Amino acid sequence: MEALAAVADQLELHERAAILLATADGLREEIRAPLEPLEVDTHKELVDSLQAQLGKTAWAKAWTKRRKLKPSEAVTLASQPERASKRAPSLVS
Repeated sequence: MEALAAVADQLELHERAAILLATADGLREEIRAPLEPLEVDTHKELVDSLQAQLGKTAWAKAWTKRRKLKPSEAVTLASQPERASKRAPSLVS
């Protein structure tokens, strides 16, 4: 799911990327599967980039959504076409 978040970030779908990354983090906590040492720096760079793109308030809202989004919902979110997401209401409002 972290890879899907990175792709969304590259497509400038920062809100979607933040939600996907937060969901992945929540799942990792739930199953007690920490990031591999080689993934830590890349993960931090993505977090820092998303925080800068979204601002603190939107980032915080996206990050708290991780407890509410089911994995299947995250997959649906990740697979939505870009155009549909631009017409859809904000996911973190």
